[in-house]
Amino acid sequence: MKKNNLLWAFLLLGGIAQAQDWPEVRPEARPGSRWWWLGSAVDEKNLSYNLAEYGSAGLGSLEITPIYGVQGNDKNDIDFLSPKWMEMLRYTQAEGKKNGIDIDMNTGTGWPFGGPEVTIEEAASKALFETWQADGGKKVTLDIRISDPKEAKRQKGIARLNRLMAYDGKGTCLDLTSKVSDGKLVWDAPEGKWELVALFIGKTLQKVKRAAPGGEGYVMDHLNPQAVKDYFSKFDRAFEGSQASYPRSFFNDSYEVYGADWTPSLLEEFEKRRGYKLEEHFPEFLDTIRPETTRRIVSDYRETMGEMLIDNFTVPWTQWAHSHGSTTRNQAHGSPANLIDTYASVDIPEIEGFGLTDFHIKGLRKDSLTRPNFSDISMLKYASSAAHISGKPYVSSETFTWLTDHFRTSLSQCKPDMDLMFVSGVNHMFFHGTPYSPQEAAWPGWRFYASINMSPTNTIWRDAPAFFQYITRCQSFLQMGQPDNDFLVYLPIYDIWDELPGRMVMFDIHKMDRYAPKFIKTIQTIIAGGFDVDYISDAFIKSTRCENTELVTSGGTHYKALVVPAARLMPAATLKKLVSLARQGATVVFVDQYPEDVPGYSQLEKNRKAFASVLAELPETASFDETQDYPIGKGRIIIGSDYHQVLEATGTPAEEMKTRYGLQFIRRANPTGHHYFISCLQSKDVDAWIPLNVGEPSAMLFNPMNGEKGLAQTRMKDGRLEIRLQLKSGESIIVQTFEKKPEGQTAWKYIEEQPLSLSLDHGWKLTFIESTPAIEGEFDIDTPTSWTELDHPDAKTNMGTGRYTLTIDRPALKADDWILDLGDVRESARVRINGNDAGTAWAVPFRLSIGKWLKPGKNTIEIEVTNLPCNRISEMDRQGVKWRIFKEINMVKLNYKKGDYSHLEPMPSGLNGNVRLIPVNYASETAPATNGTDQDYCFQFNPSGKASDGCISITSESVYPGADGFGYDLLPAPESKSNQPFFFSVNVPDGNYRVTVTLGSKKQAGVTTVRGESRRLFLENITTRKGEFKTYSFTINKRNTLISGKEKVQIKKREQGKLNWDDKLTFEFNGSAPCLARLEIERIENVPTVFLAGNSTVVDQDNEPWASWGQMIPRFFDERICFANYAESGERADTFIKAGRLKKALSQMKPGDYMFIEFGHNDQKLKGAGKGAYYFFATQLKTFVDEVRSKGGIPVFVTPTQRRSFDENGKIKETHEDYPDAMRWVAGRENVPVLELHDMTRTFYETLGVENSKKAFVHYPAGTYPGQDRELADNTHFNPYGAYEIAKCVIEGMKQLDLPLTQYLRPDYQSFDPARPDNPDEFKWDNSPFTEIEKPDGN
Repeated sequence: MKKNNLLWAFLLLGGIAQAQDWPEVRPEARPGSRWWWLGSAVDEKNLSYNLAEYGSAGLGSLEITPIYGVQGNDKNDIDFLSPKWMEMLRYTQAEGKKNGIDIDMNTGTGWPFGGPEVTIEEAASKALFETWQADGGKKVTLDIRISDPKEAKRQKGIARLNRLMAYDGKGTCLDLTSKVSDGKLVWDAPEGKWELVALFIGKTLQKVKRAAPGGEGYVMDHLNPQAVKDYFSKFDRAFEGSQASYPRSFFNDSYEVYGADWTPSLLEEFEKRRGYKLEEHFPEFLDTIRPETTRRIVSDYRETMGEMLIDNFTVPWTQWAHSHGSTTRNQAHGSPANLIDTYASVDIPEIEGFGLTDFHIKGLRKDSLTRPNFSDISMLKYASSAAHISGKPYVSSETFTWLTDHFRTSLSQCKPDMDLMFVSGVNHMFFHGTPYSPQEAAWPGWRFYASINMSPTNTIWRDAPAFFQYITRCQSFLQMGQPDNDFLVYLPIYDIWDELPGRMVMFDIHKMDRYAPKFIKTIQTIIAGGFDVDYISDAFIKSTRCENTELVTSGGTHYKALVVPAARLMPAATLKKLVSLARQGATVVFVDQYPEDVPGYSQLEKNRKAFASVLAELPETASFDETQDYPIGKGRIIIGSDYHQVLEATGTPAEEMKTRYGLQFIRRANPTGHHYFISCLQSKDVDAWIPLNVGEPSAMLFNPMNGEKGLAQTRMKDGRLEIRLQLKSGESIIVQTFEKKPEGQTAWKYIEEQPLSLSLDHGWKLTFIESTPAIEGEFDIDTPTSWTELDHPDAKTNMGTGRYTLTIDRPALKADDWILDLGDVRESARVRINGNDAGTAWAVPFRLSIGKWLKPGKNTIEIEVTNLPCNRISEMDRQGVKWRIFKEINMVKLNYKKGDYSHLEPMPSGLNGNVRLIPVNYASETAPATNGTDQDYCFQFNPSGKASDGCISITSESVYPGADGFGYDLLPAPESKSNQPFFFSVNVPDGNYRVTVTLGSKKQAGVTTVRGESRRLFLENITTRKGEFKTYSFTINKRNTLISGKEKVQIKKREQGKLNWDDKLTFEFNGSAPCLARLEIERIENVPTVFLAGNSTVVDQDNEPWASWGQMIPRFFDERICFANYAESGERADTFIKAGRLKKALSQMKPGDYMFIEFGHNDQKLKGAGKGAYYFFATQLKTFVDEVRSKGGIPVFVTPTQRRSFDENGKIKETHEDYPDAMRWVAGRENVPVLELHDMTRTFYETLGVENSKKAFVHYPAGTYPGQDRELADNTHFNPYGAYEIAKCVIEGMKQLDLPLTQYLRPDYQSFDPARPDNPDEFKWDNSPFTEIEKPDGN
């Protein structure tokens, strides 16, 4: 990837970052916060206290926004910009400097800009239109007044007639304004039918929202340059008479000037900018049917409004700030202007998050009292795009507005949305926000609604410094260098304006999904394809140039191509510039169509002619259905309808960390290479070699959570760097690449968890080091549970910090390090080991490395957990404490609802589950994530025979075994767009393999089920739209009969054709429309394996309609675990051993693996001397236990599934005699966990009932399956539905036993109750193409 000279950018930021260390931290890298001054009732003592608190915690910026005051505190309120207010500002600036905090300020109070100095003449304006019909040829007399009585009353003495126009419908337009006197028109009307339209310019009468003392008044007219100038003059006067300095930055909140759709000079400005008189077209302008002419005129109006907002307000405001040595930070959203141009007209564009995003991160607490985030990545990119293309170094965000309801937001809930901001381009975040609160104010202090309340009055403040450090570390990298996104995407603003009804459009974040749904889908599709983009407007296209083959915007940022997403309307000048850029060497992509017309109404035919001339220069094409690449000059024009194909045609590779591994990222360039911020915003963990689209051969990893850094494991493959990453769900990492390997750096510590961990579930004590109300004494809680379960009257209603203490003996295991996994923390925790600070766990997965502080023998673990204030505030509401003491909106609840919190149930507090101590080893410096041998494969299924990324191309001619031991197998290769199932096999040695499948097709929609070997189910019914691809991973076990030397498993004759026992790994792709794009197979050694030993109720059944739970259970687990099913039909515990099946399994077993042992069905039928449940059977079970434990494995007994045998009362009869009890007896003697499948299947069958339970077994009339010449009625063996449900019973048994295996469940697993089974009639199963009528052995 080309590197650019970015020195100027680094100089702009204050110097080049250290290449091999964390960048130098500037105040802008630290988190900022909106600082609400309630009533501006601040004083020096409390300013000093608050600023010291903020500074010591790690805030770097505060933006003063004065708002309404506190009830009964009027005497302490200070008028905005008064001499006293300015003195408090001066004092704040001095104290901020002492504490390392930069002070910004809002250019007003509350929002939007306005106040007492704004006269009614300069207040926000609106248009009021009235229409009349009149017959000509006579004198017409009309009262020209506002017809709505309510509006007329509001506008009395305010609204002024601006125009009265008459139209005859034949092209004649007359201006009658001068003929109106005192509201009455007297007019000698010419012949004809006349429509009269009056324009009154009124006022919105909107007052400043949440205004502070001295800031109350009308909202100003942002489109009126004189009003804007007059507004800023009051600041000049205040600062001139004060010793306060102008702030570092002035801020403007989102443009919420409601209904302000006009300004007195609009008609004149419209004519100057658009070249025709809008008043001559009022009837078309107001036509609600919106024919083409109306849409064009309205588009011109919207464009004019946007330009006036930028030219008359945003630019003058920024120029005014610059004249005083300040910068501007602005939220453009909510305004009627093109968001890209508006954001780019200030120094620091700021976007806004509003609500919480659910990424399905494992272990992250979900709260019912929240709202979905309106700002997805497509919305967040408006601000960063503007900054990137215009060369602005900072992108800001209003962060955590209404994340949850008040008092319920945890630090762990903040991190995912903070990471989303980062990958969107934010690098200078501001919390929303921090209310100034006097130290003496009774809790909860002074508050502001919709806020996270990042302040000392919130319990999260105790551990917030760790969060602030995380933000600082991330932003120090994200402010370094220059953006390195792949593509520019044209913002089709004219199409958006053309399609939206009404007159004025305000692009607020809450409605963007309605305003620009097509554009949002485009951006989501491109990003999902592994690319990153910035948006570009027509104005910025004009100033973009081509250097070699790259596009370079006016801000100096480089891009690979410019994408035009199905834009119908485009100015001729824009299209001409695109063609020119292509001729100079750039790549321009048109998706779905070429632009077909120009926007606007002015000089339409002239513009169309110019447009047609440019359009003729584009390559001719009959269709966009296929991707086509045309040379033009030195560059290229690519057309097509499939984003994956057209972007691939640009030659820009996708970042596979997104497409294959689901990671989200942002990439930046720097003088020594590149750096990435990467976040695992998904439910699955990642431990893999990740290709990066950079050419530098070396890389370092930086952990923003704890500051650790080190040299990454890397390798070069196909000219690209591959780096090993380990990220758990919710974690993040920073990668920096280098041309030369950094010297003097230690290797990054890749961890491999040992299979055995210590569950710290007994011996805990709890004391409270902070609590309101106070809770005294020490509690012997034994297990680490929520303190709301304590037998204490205040435990359910307190807020504070509880210290959990445990003394343990360090296990005598050899390990490089130990990880303390705190499990479910409510809500953050500081950990001390033997008195040493081991760190703060404030976000999932709540794990800390503690090995350096553990010592031989006794060790003391202290975990100080801080809860949220929700339980406390709920109790205060129940007690009637008056804490809502604010003058305005007064702490409304979520969604602006009134009410209190007295009804809320207590939230768990403290440790809320299992705590584990996990021994880990460090991988060697050169060890890859897999063994990297020829046992790893990548296959790309592409009829064209083209493959990328070093994959092997598979075509219809690739038939197993072929020359290389892989290919289509068992059935012919699928034909193009075929919906038939197919099989694919590859020769690999025994072992576990991580398999990654990419499902989908560029040509058709798909529904795909993936099974492996003997019908083991891994994925089911995965739907993909045409052109959509989804990637999943799972781990599969491959084995053959060889044990060692010449010793083999003695398999039965009927097993000899089974896929489970051959030398190949076979996959079945089934479903109503199976679509496979890519298949990757990696040998993997470090996953725990669950071996299954049993009979026909457990075995992998090869053929329909038979099935068993052992082949269904892999579907519910992710790639971090493997199931190896050694069960076989007809086997008893002794014959399983005799056939060598146990020995084979033990040859593959490693310490920490499990063996689930289910026998009894066939054992019960063994009769004679020396047999029986409590002797022979028990002896065999003891053999299993001893042998498994000798290998370091963990045995688990599974009591046998019931037979379908009902008594006359509809209850299941016991047919297994005393064999289940014998299994329980052995388990008790040998301390083996028992999974009670015997009891759960009884419940399952009885719930279904006598007849309906047949639907879980192989009960089918003759002719149901090919070759089935007789009825099948088997009451022992399951069909796929029955096996599927019983597999879920097994999982519930695992959960009841608290087996660690359940941590590997897929996120879509739903808890199961055998008393409430799934409806068998709704179960969907795609039959494999092979059937067998002969029933399995055993009964």
